[in-house]
Amino acid sequence: MGFVAFIIALIYTIWFVNCMERIAAHLKGISESLERVQIQLGNIKETMRREQAKKIWSQREEKE
Repeated sequence: MGFVAFIIALIYTIWFVNCMERIAAHLKGISESLERVQIQLGNIKETMRREQAKKIWSQREEKE
């Protein structure tokens, strides 16, 4: 009976580790996607900052 319990526990452990590996792979993919989104948002922020600076300079030039 102890041997059967050991085999069942071993199978369960292998299944559990396999599930954890798949979850880790999904989380890694999500993390990489979020990193790309963060970079894109940084680029958008920089573009908006440049456009705002251009707008301010053009308004100053119009006043002069």
